Amino acid sequence: MIPNNRALVPVNEYQQAAIHAVVLVERKKKQGKRIAAFPYAKAFFKVLNNGWGQIRANDIRQISSNYFPEERGGASIAQYIEALDRLIESGGHYSPLPLSGDVAATLFPAYGELCRERRERRWDIKYERKERRLLRDVQQKRRRYQTQLAQAEVELAFATPSTVGAWYAYWSKQDIDEDDLTEGFFAWFERFPRMAGSKLMHFKSRALWAVMEQLKGIEGDLTEAEWVFNALLIPNKLRHASTGKSHG
Repeated sequence: MIPNNRALVPVNEYQQAAIHAVVLVERKKKQGKRIAAFPYAKAFFKVLNNGWGQIRANDIRQISSNYFPEERGGASIAQYIEALDRLIESGGHYSPLPLSGDVAATLFPAYGELCRERRERRWDIKYERKERRLLRDVQQKRRRYQTQLAQAEVELAFATPSTVGAWYAYWSKQDIDEDDLTEGFFAWFERFPRMAGSKLMHFKSRALWAVMEQLKGIEGDLTEAEWVFNALLIPNKLRHASTGKSHG
């Protein structure tokens, strides 16, 4: 079933009168006949009142509910007629004061529906743009975080049990999740046999700062040979750089 606002035929007497008024006036213009002042409004009321040409206060009030001629300072009947004439001439595109806001929807419901759809479409477009902007911001923030986390992991790779405390002191103050630092730390410490054999893994559920405190005790028990061995387990930046050049 076609909704009223989409119907191809008039759905109310006011809409029918408005369409008929436009036809009558345009026909007169094509025929070169003399056009009086406010022809659309006058033709509208003439159709609505079965040929009666005089426009009365009740006619205006029937169309625009805000017409109160007895109120001091209110708009005159002539002003309402002029506004209605411009409304009908524009096909509902322009609804000037002093007409009430519902007059255009009454005479031209299809145009009102079109305006509503356009307005909703503009809202949809605005919402979609906002969503894309928010998504772009989230993606950029995620990329920045991944870059920062990767930098922390790179620096951790070159840390020893003796220097990892300084690494934690710096990165714990950055915008890095504690869980990510903890995961990276426990993956790192397993490369050191002396530490891998300790009970440090039992503290994995604790805060990382507490783990660092336990690490100090383990580090204090290391022998000189173990210190040297741990240092040998760290990647040599200079060696890797020179190796890269030799292959170039």
